[in-house]
Amino acid sequence: MLEHTDTKELQDGNIKAMLLPPQLTAICQHIYQVILETIKRNYHRKLLSTVIDKTEEGQDIIEIFKRINVRDAAYWVKQAWADIKGYNYQIMEQDKGDDGNMKMESTDESIMIKNC
Repeated sequence: MLEHTDTKELQDGNIKAMLLPPQLTAICQHIYQVILETIKRNYHRKLLSTVIDKTEEGQDIIEIFKRINVRDAAYWVKQAWADIKGYNYQIMEQDKGDDGNMKMESTDESIMIKNC
């Protein structure tokens, strides 16, 4: 087990294993979940705004979806990531809301994550 391993045995050349405090994984998983949910939401917003813009121009919705390619999707994912990149993430105490879901609140310079 890693808890009882000597730290010298955890380093091999350029690879170094570090023991992390308990519960860090659980906290990080919640943070990653919120980040991924935000990226997905931003991606879908970009996809839908593109479809809406093109339908307002008179294009057929089926043809719009047929013309969307991997390059478009990759560009939207890149933009979705850029929209949240640079924020400082702070973990807040659990919010005892009725739904029990995590909530993300944006402040001036940070995104605060509740229900971690």
